Amino acid sequence: MSDTAERVPMGVVSCPSGVLVVTDMGYLESWSGEGQPGGFDTDDEQLREVVASARDFRLVGSDASAAAESLGLSGATHVYDLPAQGVERLEERFAEEGWSVELVPEAARVAHRERVRRVTVAGGGVFQVNGVPSVAIPVPAGRDCAVVGKVGGDGFPRCVEVRLGDGEPATECQVGGVGVDWARLILADADALGDWVHEESLDGLADAAFWGADAAEAAEHFGAPLLPEGVHGWADLPVAEAAERVLQVRRWKAEGGKGLVADFRPHSHHFHMMARLREGDGVFGHGGLQVGRARTLAFTTGGDGHFPVVLSAAADGSPVRLRIGLGED
Repeated sequence: MSDTAERVPMGVVSCPSGVLVVTDMGYLESWSGEGQPGGFDTDDEQLREVVASARDFRLVGSDASAAAESLGLSGATHVYDLPAQGVERLEERFAEEGWSVELVPEAARVAHRERVRRVTVAGGGVFQVNGVPSVAIPVPAGRDCAVVGKVGGDGFPRCVEVRLGDGEPATECQVGGVGVDWARLILADADALGDWVHEESLDGLADAAFWGADAAEAAEHFGAPLLPEGVHGWADLPVAEAAERVLQVRRWKAEGGKGLVADFRPHSHHFHMMARLREGDGVFGHGGLQVGRARTLAFTTGGDGHFPVVLSAAADGSPVRLRIGLGED
């Protein structure tokens, strides 16, 4: 990347466990820590069936490493969250390539923390959360790592870098890529993710918010004030009251065919991080939050997709930079 890129300080991330995870923050709803992964909330019955059929597998055979590399699974020969129809497709692909590799099912669903443990033992790489690729790498424990965004001359983000060490980069390798379905990524300590509360209120309070084409009419009907972020609703209500107000708005919308979205927002870690993202820099929309013993940091990606993750190391092999490409040439 050109040295003329503008640098934007974004904050720090800390990793007491010595393992940094880069993942889609929206999928932390289903992060299991040391427990078995579950599904995620969806109204799509067909999607629920697909998720329920998912299993975890090991790639076994003389071509297991080659097969893993072809799937972008740098660092480990495991495939997680594979639905029933995906098994057949993958086996067909291996046969077409002429590889000697077999999908061997795990005895039980593999906890997300164990997935991270496996990939970091191999030096770091890709694992899946709800079938979406995430990255985990071993990093120096016990230090605050500065996070810096880089913006090109056109004003668009180019990458986000995590400063892992003080040395000068001598080598670099692409450790994999992260998938994004919710337009944002989080940098977090692997153990801190076990403390993450995605949906439950931490203080017994919640917000109720709504917006859309008929928001002004709804605000007048319900007497709803304008919230700091620019949408209408109510802040800091008891959880049950906030949930009831959201239901009232949704009923009003359905009965009148109104253009409106109503959102129930319990004061969880996800709620607080989203508030920081809305307040953050206009290019990256970033924010930080203490979770457990670690400092986490999240940022918007400008959209969904697959973003490369590159690790730079010093001459002695110690990690120096982790770069997440958002729009590099």
